Amino acid sequence: MAYILAVNASILSDSGATCSVDDCLRPSPSCRFPPVDPGYAACVDRARRDLIVATAASSIVGSFIMGAFANLPLALAPGMGTNAYFAYTVVGFHGSGDLPYRTALAAVFLEGLLFLLISALGFRARLAKLVPRPVRISSSAGIGLFLAFIGLQNNEGVGLVGYSSSTLVTLAACPRKYRAYLAPVQTFDNGTVALIPGGAVSGDVLCLHGRMESPTFWLAVVGFLIIAFCLIKNIKGAMIYGIVFVTAVSWFRHTSVTAFPNTPAGSDAYRYFKKVVDVHRIESTAGALSLRRRSSPSSTWTCLTPRARSTPWRASRATWTPTGTSRGSTSPSCRTRSPSWWARCWARRPSRRSSSRRRGSRRGAGPG
Repeated sequence: MAYILAVNASILSDSGATCSVDDCLRPSPSCRFPPVDPGYAACVDRARRDLIVATAASSIVGSFIMGAFANLPLALAPGMGTNAYFAYTVVGFHGSGDLPYRTALAAVFLEGLLFLLISALGFRARLAKLVPRPVRISSSAGIGLFLAFIGLQNNEGVGLVGYSSSTLVTLAACPRKYRAYLAPVQTFDNGTVALIPGGAVSGDVLCLHGRMESPTFWLAVVGFLIIAFCLIKNIKGAMIYGIVFVTAVSWFRHTSVTAFPNTPAGSDAYRYFKKVVDVHRIESTAGALSLRRRSSPSSTWTCLTPRARSTPWRASRATWTPTGTSRGSTSPSCRTRSPSWWARCWARRPSRRSSSRRRGSRRGAGPG
């Protein structure tokens, strides 16, 4: 679970966090996108360190509550999957999405309070039972595939997946010097080219040549083989051994697989790394909530929770009406439109005990 400390912070910092155009050394609408302005990149790096501390703090609090109140030996950490949806879809890469970071974070906070209330009232377990078992299993597999696809890309992964104009994705794994930027542009009648409104420049997604020659990709392959071998031999801590090997090799500078390249950002990261131990204060991301942009509860519910977007469909396929309609009913009187409707539908359903009593009375009733 320790990998979540780094991965969660890296994914959320890709949204730009609280950084804005004002943090750029040369403020302009395009300074947030590749090639990223050094001032904006420094702000994102500070936000990433804040998010690492916030991830660790939330894990400590959640694990303590699980042990102290639930008396269960379970460790908790921020869930992977929803954070990627939040960073790359809702907020967008460096703030290129539909909602600002602060507004989206406020909506997530309100959503957490809503689910806390549902759990405290005992509705969470009942709502979970409405979801069919195949859907629960397939949702976990789908989230895993989504995270694997992100990990195979260049930005947060090994770079095996790249862009293709014909098939959308293709095998890449080329060295950084052979990668190119990609941007959606439009050409005017006078021959000028401009970025499409709402579009963003994507860095290191187009592989020109040198496919399957990336040193970092093959280092990841070796780490994966170490993990697979340890799992086959039933060696405890198999994933830790693979992670430690890849991490230790990438520590050395002036190599083709180093995590600290000879750039200003790499040198700054290496200086911070040499501290070994650091007590970092959360400065930029603490309390970064804003409710200025109003939105309807239904849009917040649908926009920020990908797993909840199909909830109304699931509920309408498995509801009860006040007259005792069985599963599969689509009666308008109990069709789910909001969480409150869902709760009322559940409260009005006929209980199993009353149904069994009616069946028993019918069996015991004779002709005369």
